[in-house]
Amino acid sequence: MIAKQTTESWVEKAVGRNLLLIAHHEICSQYEILLSKFHENRETSALNYAIEEYLIPEVLEAHLNSLSYNIRLERRLVVWAHIKELQGTVIDEHGAYITVGDSREGESLVVGVEPENTFGEWFLDGEFLREEEGENMRAVIGDSIANSMFTVPLEQYLQVYGGQFDVEVYVLTQ
Repeated sequence: MIAKQTTESWVEKAVGRNLLLIAHHEICSQYEILLSKFHENRETSALNYAIEEYLIPEVLEAHLNSLSYNIRLERRLVVWAHIKELQGTVIDEHGAYITVGDSREGESLVVGVEPENTFGEWFLDGEFLREEEGENMRAVIGDSIANSMFTVPLEQYLQVYGGQFDVEVYVLTQ
């Protein structure tokens, strides 16, 4: 019971409070199921997120942005996906370059956000994602992924859907 309440509290801090989810009804249902994976064992179904009807129409987004109310929009993609640890290189105490990582693979909840438009409370080891010059794609991973799949997380890379992401920080859940 305590673990369930703690997990729900962490999810609430990351997602936020008093939020309105605007999504196609199938995406909304999937989002709820995927968030529940943190504290329940619910079955997820495969969902093709690239279907055009799932996208929020630009007209609706423009309308929300034009309202006189104080509205902040955060775009998120939440999906259960196959991930892979990619090797990195570190320098040992003698100045030699050593390759670290074992190409481990697994399944994980993946939340895609625009770093400059996120809200919620995040507990991190390192610096939080920030908007920077360049096209680097960065990932924030949880400590369970860091401990089970990575040798030196901050010196390695994460592969999701064929894309390579720098592991910039990881979330502490202790």
